[in-house]
Amino acid sequence: GAPGGGSMQTLTQAQDTGVAFVKFHAAASIAEMRERPARSFQLPPRDAPPDPWMLRQASQMLRNSGWVIVDGHAIPESPYDTYLNGRHNDVPLITGANAHEGSTQPTLDTLAAFEPYARRIYGADFEELMALYRVREAKQTSEAARLLGGHRTFNWQNWTQLRLLSKSGNAPKFGYYFSRVPPFPPGAVFSDNSAENLGAFHTAEIPYAFDHLAVRDWPWRDVDRKLAETLSSYWVNFAATGDPNGPGLPAWPRDRKS
Repeated sequence: GAPGGGSMQTLTQAQDTGVAFVKFHAAASIAEMRERPARSFQLPPRDAPPDPWMLRQASQMLRNSGWVIVDGHAIPESPYDTYLNGRHNDVPLITGANAHEGSTQPTLDTLAAFEPYARRIYGADFEELMALYRVREAKQTSEAARLLGGHRTFNWQNWTQLRLLSKSGNAPKFGYYFSRVPPFPPGAVFSDNSAENLGAFHTAEIPYAFDHLAVRDWPWRDVDRKLAETLSSYWVNFAATGDPNGPGLPAWPRDRKS
C-alpha cells in the first residue's frame, strides 16, 4: 500500500499498466504471456531499473500493479476516503504491523541512489525524514531505508486505518505492534536480508497468531511458546466474539476515539 491508499489504481490506470506490463516483458499478446512460467514475472529482470518499490519501466509502469483496483463498482473509492468519511461497515477490527516490516523489502543500497528516489517520494518532508531515520549516518543505507519504507508502507497504513475507524465508528477496534524477533537458526541464510537485520520482519507474527511455531524448525524458546499461546487465544476469542480479551489473558484495551 501507500499513504492514502495510493497503491490502488483506477480502472483506466490498471488497464494502462497491463498494457505496459506486457510491453515490458516483450510479449506480443496476453496469450503469449500465459505460455510463460509464472516465476518469470515474479522476479524483476536483471536489467530492470533499480527502483525498490516498483516493477516497471521508469516512464511507463505504475507501482504495485498486482493489487485490487478502484474500479468504481466493487471498490467505488479509495479505502482512505471511505474511512475518512465514515462510509465503511462498522465492525470489530484487529489491525497492526511489525517493528521491521521493511526488512524483507527491496531497497537501494547506496546513499547516492537512495537520496534522489526518497526526495521524489517524500517531497517537502525529505530532509526531516532523512534526519529522523538517520539515513545519512547509518552504517548500511539499505537498512535505514528499509525501516523508513516499512513504516511508510505498513505501519502508517494500519495505524491510520485504526485511527480513522475509531473516530467514525462504535464497534471495538484493537491495534497491535509486534516486536518479538524470532530465534533464527545459527548460520541461517535468507534471500531477502541477513538474519541479523531481519528483526520482527513482515509476517513474523503469523506462526504465533496461529500457534504453529512448528512450521519453522527454529530454536523456539519458552517465551515464544507462551507468546504463541497468548496471541492465538486473542485471535480465537476475537473470531468468536469480536473481542480478543478473555479469562487468563492480559487485558487488551480497545482503541479509543481521539
